[in-house]
Amino acid sequence: MNTEAGSNGQPFRKTRPAYRTKLFGLAVIIFAIGACDNAKSPATNLEGLWQSRGYGKVAQVTSDNVRFVEWTPVSCLPTDKYSKNRFLSEFKVQPNHQEKTFAIRNDGTLSPITFEPLNGGFDRLCPAGLTPRTDDPELNFEVLWHTFDQHYAFFSERNVDWDAVYAEFRPQINKKTTKRELRRALDTMLERLKDAHVSLYIDDHEVISVRSRIDSRLLKECREEMGANCHLHRYLKQRYSSSETTLRTTYLKNRFKTAFKERAIWGRIGESTGYIRIDSMEGLARRHHSSNDDLAALKPVLDAMLEDLGHLPNMIVDVRFNGGGHDAVALAIASRFTEKRRVFGSKRALENGHRTKRHDLTIEPSQDPRYQGRVAVLISSETASAAEVFTLAMRSLPQVTVVGEATMGVFSDELNRSLPNGWEFSLSNEIYLAPNGELFEASGVPPDIRSPFLSLEGYQDGVDTVIEAAIKTFKNSSD
Repeated sequence: MNTEAGSNGQPFRKTRPAYRTKLFGLAVIIFAIGACDNAKSPATNLEGLWQSRGYGKVAQVTSDNVRFVEWTPVSCLPTDKYSKNRFLSEFKVQPNHQEKTFAIRNDGTLSPITFEPLNGGFDRLCPAGLTPRTDDPELNFEVLWHTFDQHYAFFSERNVDWDAVYAEFRPQINKKTTKRELRRALDTMLERLKDAHVSLYIDDHEVISVRSRIDSRLLKECREEMGANCHLHRYLKQRYSSSETTLRTTYLKNRFKTAFKERAIWGRIGESTGYIRIDSMEGLARRHHSSNDDLAALKPVLDAMLEDLGHLPNMIVDVRFNGGGHDAVALAIASRFTEKRRVFGSKRALENGHRTKRHDLTIEPSQDPRYQGRVAVLISSETASAAEVFTLAMRSLPQVTVVGEATMGVFSDELNRSLPNGWEFSLSNEIYLAPNGELFEASGVPPDIRSPFLSLEGYQDGVDTVIEAAIKTFKNSSD
């Protein structure tokens, strides 16, 4: 944590939302259950085959290790193999003795994933046996298409007919299709979803990018202003830099503190309003990147923020630049603003048209210092993933007003999968709902008071129109 004045550093900004977790290695925790309570575990011998409810995972457990298989109707692809000891301390497990299942919670996520015995063995799911590693373009195409067909939850919301996509692209793929041609076809297919949690990775390089709504709007403004001389990257840098300078000089009067390499900034606006901006829900710890590491790093910073600003009647919490991270981090921040436990939504996974059991999402009041005044949460189309979970939690609180423009609309954790040729990809398979059943995937969480992010008017006048709208809200509520 440090204090600085007048810095011209750029706000932390992700070009894509941060994924909240990789869903791999789930059944490793069967070992932990057996080690902790063999006598009470739902199976006296945990060696064997287990299948996840949703997520398309199968685990083959032996006395020393576990091998994972990713299942689709056309493939049973072995992926990673892990030793027993590697993950023993990294996952939380809840055995259900009555149902003979295990609920496994991955690092930083809000809901468990359940494994149950795989009756009938591999022959039931994989009559052709395990899928070998191969560059066969037809098989690789089929595995990706069927994985999305089984697990992707938002074709309707993204206005994509996946069967029509198959009919269009499958005839283009044959045994002679090159890797470049296959990549181009898969790129084009997946880009149509316009989902920032859908990715294709080749040799650890991401080859799909989704332009955000704000970038599209600024591109239009750039072209209108500069015509053929428009250089989008330079224009974006200029607009973000101007926004940061306006915040630090006009509003915070060059008196502020920062933490996490300027991913967090806080100070006072006027005599009665505190300002907190947090630009990421992950990567807060210096050396490690698990949610527990980030939570440990976050606590003293939140304490310092509330020690400095907690006595003020109004608080702005700005997540307009926040691309996400760990859900657990998002809720740790929200817990500083609630006085009681609240259910703010629910979550389910999708597999083959069926939803897993609903898991309620809750926030609990922190045992550490909490803020009790009026709050304005600032959001934008760059607010994504775990930052949207934070927004969903905060909007359930009676003293909170959400100001800005709709968030990006990418709530789901990324389900990470592999292709037989070694390429990897991710997709959105989890459905987050508000308490009233509203779905904000694709459309984003709407603000209570709309004010455009990085508005041209504000840029020209040297003000932040969203902050101005929040200050006006406080004044109206106190009249």
